[in-house]
Amino acid sequence: MMASLQKGPWQFLDHPPAFLFFTGKGGVGKTSLACATAIRLAEQGQPTLLVSTDPASNVGQVFGVTIGHQVTPIAAVAGLSALEIDPQAAARAYRDRIVGPVRGVLPDDVVKGIEEQLSGACTTEIAAFDEFTALLTDPALIENYNHIVFDTAPTGHTIRLLQLPGAWIGFLEAGKGDASCLGPLAGLNKQHGQYQAAVAALADPEQTRLILVARAQASSLREVARTREELATLGFTQQSLVINGILPEAEAAHDAIAAALWKREQAALAAMPETLQTLPTDRVALKPFNLVGVDALRGLLSDEAVVVEATEARAPASSLPSLADLIDGLADDGHGLIMLMGKGGVGKTTLAAGVTLDFLPPALTVGRKGTVLVTAANNAPPGLYTIEVRGTGYTSGILQTRSTAFMLEVRPGGGTVTGVTGRFVTPEGAGIPGVIIRAEPVGAYGASLGQTVTDAAGDFLLRDLPAGVLVLRIDSTPADPGYPIFPVSVTVADGVMSRLNDWVLRHQPPDERFSPIVPGSPQGQVITDPRYPGVEIHLLAGTRIIGWDGVAKTRMAIERIEPDRLPVDPPLIGAKSYYQLFFGTPMGGVPSNPILVTLPNELGLDPGEQRAGGGAVGGFLPDCGAGHPGGSR
Repeated sequence: MMASLQKGPWQFLDHPPAFLFFTGKGGVGKTSLACATAIRLAEQGQPTLLVSTDPASNVGQVFGVTIGHQVTPIAAVAGLSALEIDPQAAARAYRDRIVGPVRGVLPDDVVKGIEEQLSGACTTEIAAFDEFTALLTDPALIENYNHIVFDTAPTGHTIRLLQLPGAWIGFLEAGKGDASCLGPLAGLNKQHGQYQAAVAALADPEQTRLILVARAQASSLREVARTREELATLGFTQQSLVINGILPEAEAAHDAIAAALWKREQAALAAMPETLQTLPTDRVALKPFNLVGVDALRGLLSDEAVVVEATEARAPASSLPSLADLIDGLADDGHGLIMLMGKGGVGKTTLAAGVTLDFLPPALTVGRKGTVLVTAANNAPPGLYTIEVRGTGYTSGILQTRSTAFMLEVRPGGGTVTGVTGRFVTPEGAGIPGVIIRAEPVGAYGASLGQTVTDAAGDFLLRDLPAGVLVLRIDSTPADPGYPIFPVSVTVADGVMSRLNDWVLRHQPPDERFSPIVPGSPQGQVITDPRYPGVEIHLLAGTRIIGWDGVAKTRMAIERIEPDRLPVDPPLIGAKSYYQLFFGTPMGGVPSNPILVTLPNELGLDPGEQRAGGGAVGGFLPDCGAGHPGGSR
């Protein structure tokens, strides 16, 4: 169902109480709505005080005036004043109130000790809290203003602020506190009655209303749903929801990006958390003008068309390094720190934790290839990301830079995801597209739990699988008829996307490297290759090697595989050389008798000496019918 937009009347302004708190995720528009609300109330003849509790307040910027830590009239709006609570200024004033009366009375070393006790974070929190509770209980303010509108910091800070009155009352009544709070508590005890009055005002729905502000985005709506429940447990039951900045449907007809944004917003609104659906809700349209200045703020909640003078501005060229350059510098140094800062809602979390890249190996020599592993965190916003990879190195003494870019789509998820992901590559490290991967329960051939195909980079992903041991049936012949078909057993961990090691697929050796084998021969057979002295494959008399199609194998070839090009993890035997069998068919086979293998003593072990992992002196990759990917073919 499509959500309609309002032009008023606004439910969150219906019979407004004395105290209005605007809270929500960073960047959702709390400051704009709080300022617009304060203007509207003041222009209705209701003297109003606008208070910002955000340490990074920009209320002054919105009105184009300097406000600060003192109540400041807003000249452009009769009956409106504003205040920005500055925790550091509050702490200084708090210290002066306590220390001032004893200066010159007590010895200097005693006064200095008191100042040290009042220099910590405990004092700063109490002082800011003291300012906050005074706004709720000061008789002069209540007499002078019909409404006090609070523009709060992002959600976590607000919840902490609203918890403090009750928390400090319990703290005082229990007589708790360590040495770091002894000085601050000396003043705190004097305000015990004020804090009790503040708790009563906050819990009274006739005096206090909380306005939860969100955008039409899944993450924003989830956050205000959590906030609603947390604040309800604190006794704040008078709540309203405002969904701000919704793109009008008419705009979606003009632009493909706008259409995609509109569809995403409508999907988020349709899937709104159940706990929000019972709240009085207002939907505010996205405005075509910047919400700075009184005229623009009036227009946010007005039914009338607003004409806001637009000025053309060109952003100055920045001489600061790009984020990519900073990351490159960290990679060169091997250590460092990048701190991401900015206004709420600009994407700090997305850049910091949304999508990260790992390079495997972290450094490359000329001619070698590597892998870029892209990881999206649980809190990464869904959408399209453009990722650029750049490499710099010397070629023939000349410093050269190469780059490539690709698009990454992060899809929405619903909590944890159980599945597997991996990649198929050639011996040279190039991805192999078109490989079919099907997941099945163990012992239930054909009972598919999910199927997928590798993409252009050779990657695959199977999600929503049951945890436990599963069989992956691999058919790589669609990518190349010379590639294998084989099963492999994997263990899938619950609630995570299990990353499997890369599979290396090889073509069949040329015909001249195959030796004929006679199925069921009454005499034993020995298969060798003149390229590998000392390597012998012994087939006992009567041995047949039967493929999964029921057809006996009639030829065999041996290939030595480099340790870093194995199709499976190397065996725990410390061998220098590894060998793989091929049968000239896509499918592997299962021998009717054990296959005896002789390998050269490359490790120089004494007769009878064994190594962990079976005592072998070389590595042999068994038939893939035994569950080893990319094994004998």
